[in-house]
Amino acid sequence: MFNYAGVNSTLSTINIFERAVDELVSTYRSPQRASKASEDWIDDMIQEGNPQVGDVSANRFTTGKLYHFDYYPTLESSRDLYDSKPIVISLGSDEKGTGDLGLNIRFLPFEVRKKFLNAVVSAIYGRLDAATQGQRQLKARLQSNLNIDYYSLKPLIDRYGAGYAVRDYLKPGRRNVKVISYENWHRMACIDSDTFVGESNTVIHSQFYQYIINKK
Repeated sequence: MFNYAGVNSTLSTINIFERAVDELVSTYRSPQRASKASEDWIDDMIQEGNPQVGDVSANRFTTGKLYHFDYYPTLESSRDLYDSKPIVISLGSDEKGTGDLGLNIRFLPFEVRKKFLNAVVSAIYGRLDAATQGQRQLKARLQSNLNIDYYSLKPLIDRYGAGYAVRDYLKPGRRNVKVISYENWHRMACIDSDTFVGESNTVIHSQFYQYIINKK
């Protein structure tokens, strides 16, 4: 049965993602410490060459997988505000085919991020279980596509206001791309380091709530 790495085994799949994040925060005694521990974890995985975090080409995103990479917008008009180290669920190619539509979970405030991803995981739990069986367990590059894209996730995106986090990531601007194994998405949800260029985390997350008001 699918479960999150480093989390106590559970017989229930109800709110499994949210409980995994809460357990990390409890283990490290604060969201800030859980964020730092999660950043250290991914650095360790990369240094060790651990398959829980896989190297992939900047040109080859698989829809539905979670990616962490360095980013510098190729269009000057996009450089006023961007995330230099986004954590993105790939939602498929953009209309021009020059990049990928991605939902950068870091644009969402921590509690909203946790609840949104919990809803996504609850909706696709069976696919996650199938994608992580046998030799694919904890091996990010081997894990199969979850068969989700912007349109299949749109009801949840609209419900949680996650459209605020959807951006176009052009291929030439992506560097050091890593794909994250499904069992470790909860760690990535904890990362809250201030890597935005143009505004702080605090302002970015405050603007999320203004986005929600404007949508009403």
